[in-house]
Amino acid sequence: MASTRARTSPQPRQQPSPTCHPEKPGRCSARWPTPHLIEPVAHDRYRFHDLLRAYAAELTHHSDTEQDHQRAREAVLTWYTHTAHTADRQVYPTCTRLTTNPIAPPHPHPHADRDRAWEWLTTERANLVAALHHAVDHRLDHHAVQLIDAFGFLVLTGAWEDRITTATAALQAARRTGTPDHEANVLLARGEALAHLRRPEAEPDLTRDAELAQDTGNIHLQIAPRTELGQVTRRQNRLTEALRHFEDALALSRGCGPGRWEAVAEGNLADLHADLGNNHQAIKHGIRSAGLRRAIGDTDGEACALATVAARGWQGTGDHHTALTHARRAVELGRTSIGSHDETLASPLTTLATALHHLGHANEALACLREAAQIYTDKGLDADANALHQRIRTATVPPNSSLPTPR
Repeated sequence: MASTRARTSPQPRQQPSPTCHPEKPGRCSARWPTPHLIEPVAHDRYRFHDLLRAYAAELTHHSDTEQDHQRAREAVLTWYTHTAHTADRQVYPTCTRLTTNPIAPPHPHPHADRDRAWEWLTTERANLVAALHHAVDHRLDHHAVQLIDAFGFLVLTGAWEDRITTATAALQAARRTGTPDHEANVLLARGEALAHLRRPEAEPDLTRDAELAQDTGNIHLQIAPRTELGQVTRRQNRLTEALRHFEDALALSRGCGPGRWEAVAEGNLADLHADLGNNHQAIKHGIRSAGLRRAIGDTDGEACALATVAARGWQGTGDHHTALTHARRAVELGRTSIGSHDETLASPLTTLATALHHLGHANEALACLREAAQIYTDKGLDADANALHQRIRTATVPPNSSLPTPR
């Protein structure tokens, strides 16, 4: 693991002596100040030096039994699995998970609120990824399949490659368990990431996921791949197939859980009907989605749904005043999001800019576009950022005008 907690203060960097040996720590400590073996990396967080790691590994190799090693691995992975799931539930309170009750460690680590849970997940990201790979390598498959179920935060941070590599590793563990639900869940995690990156491998993963889920009867795992397959086929302009996937997902989601999946399906149908030019159908499905999101307290989803209603629906009918009202509310909600601002804030800002432009508010429209472009740049979404910069360059603004912050 990459970090641990300790009480020390920053020390000047020094080089270890080449004569140090793990079996002779006294010689090392005489030549190298001990405090330097632990380095501060952030507030109240410290990292062991590689020499200390090497010494500890050598010591446990000579002094501990294999049973000691197994108990230590189990203890560390139990703590990380439980703590990750506790944080994941606070960050995604409305999401459905395959893992419902991970074993609690003797000393659980609670998170005070959603912000603290998010901070823990992002700070521990390297450790969590390492923990999953360690679990797979040591065939501790029960931990691997539970950890991957708490890695949704990687999506919010834009760590799509980590999402793919951890899911690929966890797939070995899932197949070793012989439980189709676990294999389907991991294929879903990888398929979602591949789909987001527009990679062709997404469709085979999601199709296999849907087949496994159909056999197991798990409704959540039946809805999710259909939802993603709908997105994949929609992006490829296979709109008839996309409509079938989204309608199947909506039918399965009726009465399933608190309403999140139904909200997702309604939102996807809103976008698809807008693609087809059915603006009033897009508005109807979009309003349903926003209402369901609001009912379960999913402000991120509500922001996206309102942006769809405004941009794809009301703007499509030419009613820019109503579009403006929905877009302002979407931006307001998007500003409360702790991650994924490319979807929850940049998209509503772009929608708001369009409405403002049509209504003659050029300065505020430009401010929205610039803020959205910066979000895309920060997320590494260069194509989206470049498209907005092109809009900014071609916009007409009175000279020497100041740009207000969009509300």
